[in-house]
Amino acid sequence: MSDVTDKTRDHQTRHAGTLLAVLAMSLPTVLNNVSRTLMGFVDFAMVSWLGTDAQAAITPAVLIIFCLLSVGLGTMTAVNTFASQCLGRGRPSDAAAYAWQGVILGLFFGLLCLPGVFAVPWLTGQLGHAPAVREQENAYVRWAMLSAGPTMVSYALTQFFVGVHRPWLGCVATVAANAFNVLANWLLIFGHAGCPRMGISGAALGTVLATVVQCGILLWFYWSAQFRRTYATHRQIGWCRRKAAGVLRVGMPVGAQFGMDILSWTVFVAVVVGRLFGTAHLAASNIVFQYLHLSFMPAVGIGVALCAMTGKAIGRGDIELAKRQTYHATAVCMAYMGLCGVVFFFARTPLVKLFNSDPVVISIGAQLFVLAAVFQVFDGLGIAAMNALRGAGDTFWPSTYVAVLTWMVLIGGGLAAGVAWPEAGSVGPWLMATAYIILVGMALWVRFLRGHWRKMDIFGPASGTALLAGGPSEAADGAPPALVLKE
Repeated sequence: MSDVTDKTRDHQTRHAGTLLAVLAMSLPTVLNNVSRTLMGFVDFAMVSWLGTDAQAAITPAVLIIFCLLSVGLGTMTAVNTFASQCLGRGRPSDAAAYAWQGVILGLFFGLLCLPGVFAVPWLTGQLGHAPAVREQENAYVRWAMLSAGPTMVSYALTQFFVGVHRPWLGCVATVAANAFNVLANWLLIFGHAGCPRMGISGAALGTVLATVVQCGILLWFYWSAQFRRTYATHRQIGWCRRKAAGVLRVGMPVGAQFGMDILSWTVFVAVVVGRLFGTAHLAASNIVFQYLHLSFMPAVGIGVALCAMTGKAIGRGDIELAKRQTYHATAVCMAYMGLCGVVFFFARTPLVKLFNSDPVVISIGAQLFVLAAVFQVFDGLGIAAMNALRGAGDTFWPSTYVAVLTWMVLIGGGLAAGVAWPEAGSVGPWLMATAYIILVGMALWVRFLRGHWRKMDIFGPASGTALLAGGPSEAADGAPPALVLKE
C-alpha cells in the first residue's frame, strides 16, 4: 500500500511540476503576443483620429503587409524547433547557429518582399474601395514594406530566445518597441515637435522605426556577454547551407500555412460573407473577429511555448515528458478558450452592442457568437496539437491537412452554404467555418496521438546519432570564430 501511495504521490508531483512549467513558460509568450496585438490596436486608434478614410484604409493595408510577409514569418518558426532541440541535446552553440541562419534567411525573405510594393496599387484596386481610401492604403503599404527585413530578423531572434527557454527577452523587446511606436506615431502622424505631419504614412514609418528598435534590442541580447559565453553567439555569424536547408525544410510548410490562413480568412470574410450578404453581415463578422483575437492570441502564445518545451524534451530523448507537456498545455488552451466560449455565448448581445447599435447587426452578430462559442475548445485543441508537432519538426503533413480542409470546407463549403442556403445569411458560411475548425483540431490531435512525430529526426540520421552520442558539435566542425562559409 505504501508503494502505491508513493507512486501516486510521485505521479501527482510530476504532473503538477509539468503544469507549473507550462504556465511559467507560457506567460511571457502570451504577453508577447498580446503586446504585438496592442501595437496594431494603437496604430488603428491613432490613425482613426485622421478621419474615416484613414480608418477604413489601415486594416486592409496591414492585411496586405501580412500577406506579403507571411511565408517568411512562418518559416522563421523553425528556429524555435531547432534551437529547443539543440538545447535538449546539450549543444547550445548549435542553437545559436540555427538562429543566425534564421537571421540571414529573414533578410533574404525581406528583400524578396520589397518588389511587392509595385503590386500594391493593383492589390488595393482589387478590394474595390473608394479612391480616397485606396490612396491611403497605398501610402501606408509603401512605407510599411521597409519593415520587412527587420520584422523577419526580429521574429527569427524571438523564436530563438523562446527555443532556448529565455522568452522574457523577446517580450521585453516587443514591449519596448510598442512604447517607441506610440511616441513615433504621435510625432509623425500629427507632426509634433517639429516633425513633418505625415498622416497615415507616419503610422507606417513609426512601425518601421519601432521594428528597427525591436531588432536592435534582440541583437544586443543575442551578442550579450552571457549569450556569447553560453551559446558562443559571436562564433556563429556565418552561412551554413545544411542548417539553412533544415530551417527551410521544417519552416516552409508552416510559412505556406501562415500565408494560406491569412488569404483564406480574407476570402471568407470579404468574398463569401461580404459580397454574398452585404454590409450588415460583414460588420457583424468583423466584430466577432475582433473578439476572437482575444481568445486565440493567448492560446497561440501557449502554443509557441509548448513548441519550445516539447522540442527540448525531444532533444533530450524524453518522449514521455514531451507528451506530458502537450497534455497539460492542451488542457490549459482548451480551458481558457472554453471559458471564452462561455462568455461569447452568454454575453453575445452586449458584446456586439459595444461596437454597433444597429439592431440588424446585433441580431446577426449574436447568432455568429453562438457558433464561435461552439468551436472555441476545438480551436484550442488544434493550436496546442499543431505546436507540439512543430516542436518535433512534424510540419509538412499537418500543414497539408489544414490546406485541404481550408479550401474544401472553409472556402468551398462556405461558398456552397451561402449559395444553397441564402435565407440563413452569413450563418451558413459560419457553420462551415465552425465545422472546419472542429475538423482541423481533431485531425491535428489524431496526428499527435498516432505518434509519428516520435520517430522524426530533424537533423538527419547522421547528425542525430552523433549528437546523441556526444559527438562533435555541428557548429564546431573546424570553423574559425569569424565570418565563415560552411557547407
